[in-house]
Amino acid sequence: MVCFTNRNITGDFINFGYRLGNTASVSYFPSLSENKETSLNGNSSNCVGIISGQHTNVLQTIQMLYPDFIESYHNRVEFVYTDRFDFATGALALQQVVFKNKSDYSAGSFVTVKTQDLVYDYFSTINNGTPAIQPTEPRHFKRLKLTSVTEKGIGSDGTTLALPPYQFTYNETGIYQLPPRLSYQQDHWGFANNN
Repeated sequence: MVCFTNRNITGDFINFGYRLGNTASVSYFPSLSENKETSLNGNSSNCVGIISGQHTNVLQTIQMLYPDFIESYHNRVEFVYTDRFDFATGALALQQVVFKNKSDYSAGSFVTVKTQDLVYDYFSTINNGTPAIQPTEPRHFKRLKLTSVTEKGIGSDGTTLALPPYQFTYNETGIYQLPPRLSYQQDHWGFANNN
């Protein structure tokens, strides 16, 4: 657990707590480049094109760090996680946000007043012949997507009232289907493009 405290001149504070996740090795492309050489042999009608690609794959080890809580004197927000299966082993996805207040605004304990529940699924990708690192695991063909968020209120008597969920839909067919995460079909910033 890593914790940071921020105080102002009146003595109010906000604590930020983080949990350490697993260490993971992640492959990515810091840069993609392509060299093109052309031999004209004296005139343009006899043009011979030679294309050679230089693609750099970097394997980096990272320490996962996840927000665990944010706390002030009267309020606390906690973050609950679940496993995700599209990224490095041990990676987590946010499953629930829990909002708490102190019951009597003094030295009392925190009481849950509301939650936000997040539900996920995965985009399925296909390797449509685009150059990519050879996928070796099923996770290479998955991408996490948020499908719904449900707000639940907790009454003082402990009853739970859930609002209708916010539903998210995505266009996942045809040209909108995502390539595998490690595909070369990405721009300079790593976003998928259909090049």
